[in-house]
Amino acid sequence: MEQSASREIQLATASTNNEDQNAQKEADISGGNENKNDDLVIEISKIVKRTEIQLLEECCIYKLPRYLRKWNEEAYPPQVISIGPYHHENQRLKAMEEHKERYFRSFMKRSERSLEYLVGTVREMEERIRRCYEETIDLTSDSFVKMILLDACFILELLFRRSSLRLTSHDDSMVVEPRAAAVKVDLLLFENQLPFFVMKELQHHAFPSLSDAFFFKNIFSYFDVFTDIQYRQPKPNAEIAHFTDLLRTFMLPSPEELPARITEHPKLLYSATQLHKAGVKFRLGKSERSFEIKFEDGVLEIPKLEIEGVTEVVIRNVMALEQTCYIGSDNNAVMSMINNLNKGIVSETVRDDYRNLYEELNRFYEKSWHRWEKTLKSEYFSTPWRFASTVAAIVLLLLAFMQTASSMIDLLSSRSNMDSKT
Repeated sequence: MEQSASREIQLATASTNNEDQNAQKEADISGGNENKNDDLVIEISKIVKRTEIQLLEECCIYKLPRYLRKWNEEAYPPQVISIGPYHHENQRLKAMEEHKERYFRSFMKRSERSLEYLVGTVREMEERIRRCYEETIDLTSDSFVKMILLDACFILELLFRRSSLRLTSHDDSMVVEPRAAAVKVDLLLFENQLPFFVMKELQHHAFPSLSDAFFFKNIFSYFDVFTDIQYRQPKPNAEIAHFTDLLRTFMLPSPEELPARITEHPKLLYSATQLHKAGVKFRLGKSERSFEIKFEDGVLEIPKLEIEGVTEVVIRNVMALEQTCYIGSDNNAVMSMINNLNKGIVSETVRDDYRNLYEELNRFYEKSWHRWEKTLKSEYFSTPWRFASTVAAIVLLLLAFMQTASSMIDLLSSRSNMDSKT
């Protein structure tokens, strides 16, 4: 009994000693690393206190994820000129910095504001500009402001020269082909953007007499990538993020005409080849709106899409915008481009009018008579020779049937006569 009590006292004493040792150890660690922990806590607290809503609202220029980029690696990085911070350190594009400086000097000669004023204007917007980029920009304040000012003034001067070709030297490579076309495409690339408000503010400050209408008209005239798009000036309160977003705005109907989007997806559509085999006829639509597709009486009307060398690049970058926020005459190349455009694209909503279109096409395909009718027409009546051959085969078949029927009748008649004689 005494041994048991002694054992319990020893265990209790050991437990108390362990607790004291652990407490002392924690105190030592806390005291020894107090300053280090304080620094870490301050650093982590910045993450906790960061205004997430503000970041989400203002961030509009992203580095594209691999799942989008991998389908066409060459469609997204600039080939000639870097705009903004993402490709600023690309040595392959450094040669254009001299042209930027040349254009900047010309811009300042026309500007109604001093260099000090314009630098101060960009400096005041610096934090807002930085928040527009998804990645943290590792540039000092002076380097960042200089980059933004030179890039923005280069673009504004380029737009001015493009709208005033009669005042521009014919050996200016920025407005004369073939480099002019490459620069134009680079200025539409999603990763190669400046926030639109930067250029708008500098335009207003440097040339206050120029209207917004003139500014937008110059931009539209310069980016004549799609010749079938009609100019429609954005509303005064329209929130344009950058040039890629502005092109998307030009391509879409007005907000009042744009159908509502729904989250309910129809089932997977049949391919164009399957629909064609089922009897759907494809015709060029008469509508001037790029996305107005109609299906009526087995005829699918689709607006014209002009396929040029830069079409895929432009469309891919507009689609990349929609995902993150937002060729020649070779038919096989065009088909391959169209088939690959949607790879990697994830859509959670669909236009309401498109849902009805999907359902009508599905119902049309699933009626077996349409496929039989199409097979008959394509296999037996698609050309005059096939038509003649089919008709001849039918006539021969009818003649053979009539001959067989006549022989059967004669046979039955002779048997009947023999039976009657018997």
